[in-house]
Amino acid sequence: MLLTTMLSAPLASAAPKTKAVTPGPSRAPASSERSNAALLRDALRRHLAEAGLTDSYAGYAISPSVAQLRRYVESKRLMLVCVVDLSLLDEQGNLLANVRGNATTSNASASEVIDAATHAAVARLPQALQALRANSPSAPMADARRQWEAPLK
Repeated sequence: MLLTTMLSAPLASAAPKTKAVTPGPSRAPASSERSNAALLRDALRRHLAEAGLTDSYAGYAISPSVAQLRRYVESKRLMLVCVVDLSLLDEQGNLLANVRGNATTSNASASEVIDAATHAAVARLPQALQALRANSPSAPMADARRQWEAPLK
């Protein structure tokens, strides 16, 4: 009993004089989420253009979102993983298809891993469009500007 009292006394006197902050759920700041959304939109536009797919999605809207963006340590290396979700919507906003792309990098920036995951998702879009057109031979072909009208999730 005496030993417990003696050991706890120095710890109590060393306690900080400020209030302890209780951590809440881990969540990225809103400004970070907006920044990631802008990175995603830019990467999507660029990858669609590079793949020559911009006109292929006329009549559809693509709603992109970052489903996951997290860091972890593996074998003493900092890893960053990103999952990008692309929802293909019709003119009424109905969900027609959903594709995902993912990327895992070591010592890369958030913009680099978002770009890589977006590239992977865009690479899967032609298969989704082909399946849609196979199921509906009269798929809509409207103005390509409709492609960006769906809000980000």
